[in-house]
Amino acid sequence: MNILILGAGAWGSALAHLLTHNGHTVTLWVHDAALAMQPHITTDMQAACAQAEVILVAIPCPFIRSVMQQVRSYCRVDQPLLVASKGIELETDMLPTQIIMDVLGDDMQLAALSGPSFAHDLVQQQLTGMVVATTETALGLQIAELFRTTYVRIDLSDDIIGVQVGGALKNCAALAVGLLEGAGCTDNTRALFVTRCLQEIVCIGTALGAQERTLYGLAGIGDLLLTTMSSKSRNVVAGKLLAQGVAVDDLFAHMGAVAEGVNTIAAVEQLVRTRGIDAPLHRALHAVVFSAAPLQSLLDLL
Repeated sequence: MNILILGAGAWGSALAHLLTHNGHTVTLWVHDAALAMQPHITTDMQAACAQAEVILVAIPCPFIRSVMQQVRSYCRVDQPLLVASKGIELETDMLPTQIIMDVLGDDMQLAALSGPSFAHDLVQQQLTGMVVATTETALGLQIAELFRTTYVRIDLSDDIIGVQVGGALKNCAALAVGLLEGAGCTDNTRALFVTRCLQEIVCIGTALGAQERTLYGLAGIGDLLLTTMSSKSRNVVAGKLLAQGVAVDDLFAHMGAVAEGVNTIAAVEQLVRTRGIDAPLHRALHAVVFSAAPLQSLLDLL
């Protein structure tokens, strides 16, 4: 198939590598014209959409709305959109698929892709499990076939909310783990925190309409374990930098990449406060990151 991937970061590029390996024709759309000098990479949204049979969204959550406003003029209802972005929009509390529906309308075919999958490991063809979530069974089967190979296992789900909640909130937990490790906390504390954090993720997710079983599966606890237990996690790295005194606004300069957990922490704090969801760990984490509250205030809640 002809597949358009919006975003050529680590995750979009890794998915492009997998899809090309599976025999599909992939075009990467990017905002930066300098990157478009490479083969199969373009800044021409109209031409890219015209050829695409599937559009895969792999851009940071804060930019989904503006990019979808560009897509709106060129996409068609017969083009499924597969969302691999993770996060929550700060201004609206919307998940990525909800942002897309808000811009493009609710007649588009939508699916979400998530699960414990580092881009580097996927490119190295390490055995990896992911989840495709959609309410349309035929679409789920079609998307699963795009990615399924000898080293990729695909689960199907109809819980598009739960899969996205798990993918978003695990980044908050990973950043918190980085903070704890940077402050000298060891494995015992990390295990305690991740367990308590999982309880809050389930609480938040079910309040938003997620199925509890989803958050105890690959897209929930699976992704949470990978992201919080690996030193390769960008959000863990971001947390360690914050513990060393790096300012939130300076993280990108130090890392050269976006740490989705920072934006998600702000969005989650707003969401749980306005909706009255009991999530003291997430609110305390927000205070530590954005209001210079002492890390001990987070530890005390454990």
